Amino acid sequence: MDDFKTWLQKMQLLCTHKEYCQFEIHQKLKSSNLNSNLIERIVEQLKEQQYIDEDRYIRAFVHDKFWLNRWGKIKIRYALQQKQLPEGKIEKVLNEIDDEAYIQHFTSLAKAKWKSLKNLDARMRQQKLIRFLLGRGIEYEIAQKITQEISA
Repeated sequence: MDDFKTWLQKMQLLCTHKEYCQFEIHQKLKSSNLNSNLIERIVEQLKEQQYIDEDRYIRAFVHDKFWLNRWGKIKIRYALQQKQLPEGKIEKVLNEIDDEAYIQHFTSLAKAKWKSLKNLDARMRQQKLIRFLLGRGIEYEIAQKITQEISA
């Protein structure tokens, strides 16, 4: 019982500083060599006390990765899937990103990249720009559209 309280308090403190999902808490507790029953009890308690909340986590993750790290929807979706979060919840939050804001966001990023691509023929510049945008996690069709607008 003492282990339970100690680890619960440690995880509560951890969750007050940053958003964590259930998977991340599981990983942290597993690395502490706690038995799986104790881990499940701690995670359930954290969920009941709303220290961890999947919806809140997904919203914060999508916001930060899109606006701060400038990741596209594909890259964000993949990262959230790696954390074993429900596809339906991921999709719902990603669909809340305004399409116009999404395109504007990456158009400005692409314009800056386009300026840095010098001493190349037009076709090579376009290919490099598309590859850059795909690396950011943008859908191919959107990357093509942005590249055509900028290179025109």
